Amino acid sequence: MSNTDKLIFVVEPSDETAREVVEALSRAGYEVKRFKEAQEAIDGTHDDLPDLITFSAAPDGCKLTKYLQANPPAKKIILLPRPELLDLHTLIQNNLATTTASL
Repeated sequence: MSNTDKLIFVVEPSDETAREVVEALSRAGYEVKRFKEAQEAIDGTHDDLPDLITFSAAPDGCKLTKYLQANPPAKKIILLPRPELLDLHTLIQNNLATTTASL
């Protein structure tokens, strides 16, 4: 499965950080949707189910986790807190390839 078959939600309030993460993931060939807060990403799951959701703010991670536990999606979604830009592609590649459950 190629990277273009993978959808990643980036939940990041900082425009500068989000731009860096989205650009890095897009260059790696992923389809990326950016949200400023958890509720926007939760609303986004009604239209598209991502393969991975990455976030940097602890309250957003808690809100996303609680929502996904209470409303199990049709497929497994990996939650990745505090992405490190330098290793982001490798980390995501490894998680998408090997993780079967994240919650």
